[in-house]
Amino acid sequence: MRFPLQNEWSFFVIYPMYANYCEEAYQRFGQFSDVCSFWSYYLHFLKPSDVFATRERARMLVDNRSIEGFGMFRTSIKPQWEDEANANGGHWEITGFGGLESVDEAWETLVLLCVGHTITEGDYAAGVRVVDKSKRSGVQYRLELWLTTKDPKVVEESRQKMQAEVAGIDQLNLVFKTHS
Repeated sequence: MRFPLQNEWSFFVIYPMYANYCEEAYQRFGQFSDVCSFWSYYLHFLKPSDVFATRERARMLVDNRSIEGFGMFRTSIKPQWEDEANANGGHWEITGFGGLESVDEAWETLVLLCVGHTITEGDYAAGVRVVDKSKRSGVQYRLELWLTTKDPKVVEESRQKMQAEVAGIDQLNLVFKTHS
């Protein structure tokens, strides 16, 4: 038995695009629509701590390209603000992580909340991204939960769910930004 999910999802590797995030910045890693396929991909997918920069090392290179982050979005939605499903929505930005262990844990929690269709009551979760915004001046990681709406009730519901489920979120910076 495959245990179907509410939506079909895709994992992406995100490469830096210094001018703008265009489609070339996102490379699809795999897509899944059931629990078994999800775990098959997820267990073989790199964690942020495997590739993100630290004070001791630079970002990991794959085919001579640095990896800036990962994403998981519903397959029907492009991981871009300009996608019709995202244009009238927004995203939560979570920053202020103390280290990569907490980034890994928060990334996994948000991925599971999206796949499990439990981050909001309706079908409003578009996806989740984790990006390494580190510069020479220091390390900085950002986790984003993208929603297809900016309806205040849905935004507040997702904030409350994250506060209940993401360990240590009370010590992090949590800001909602609209896409339009």
